[in-house]
Amino acid sequence: MAALGSTSGLIYKNDFIKDGYIFEKDAGTGQQVEEMEANLIPFASEAGLHFYKSNVLDDTRKRQVLDSCFPWFGLGLYRTFGAMPGDYAFRQSDPFSKTESLLIQFWKKGSRVTYWKGSHLEQVATMKGENNLWRAPRVALSRLGLEPVEISFENGGFSIRDTRLFVEVSEGSAITFGIASEDVLKKWWAPMKLPRSLQTVVSNMEGDNFGMNVTYFDERHDSQALEVSPPPG
Repeated sequence: MAALGSTSGLIYKNDFIKDGYIFEKDAGTGQQVEEMEANLIPFASEAGLHFYKSNVLDDTRKRQVLDSCFPWFGLGLYRTFGAMPGDYAFRQSDPFSKTESLLIQFWKKGSRVTYWKGSHLEQVATMKGENNLWRAPRVALSRLGLEPVEISFENGGFSIRDTRLFVEVSEGSAITFGIASEDVLKKWWAPMKLPRSLQTVVSNMEGDNFGMNVTYFDERHDSQALEVSPPPG
């Protein structure tokens, strides 16, 4: 898989549709992830929202994929995914569907990930895992003739993957943003909860063809945690 920086926008799209993922090893990204973790910066803060804006909305490498996949896209999930044995997909197998959602993941230094290339285009028997994701037996993936590709993000990096793609994270962790079409966000994904003090910041980040699936609460009356649960597969 070629690094994103050495390919054209057309190849970004073609590789993503065919393989189900693209990636780039990038030490700068790894450093940013470490700083976010060291400073305990939550997504529900101006600094957290700025990380999303600068690394997704303002990054031409990610936008070429997003704009080619969706006429309109919205952020609907923020989570940190860590290592866990087993091959999981975020969305249940549906090889006849177009790309409806994807994950942009920013990998910590030392992360190691196995991508089952092309598995988003196959009908794979799955079971619901303890983490609420869809797990496939490795033997089932192998019998379909799928190719496991292991990537080591020694110094960090980022990846974009179709939510139907099966992946194992064997080491490390990733700050993860879930992006989906307007239809999927409205029908299937619960809005993220943000404090009302961030409403203006979010509004300034939205555009004609992208937005955020959020609802606001008043900090004075609501002390609930800001961790966002994953939407249903």
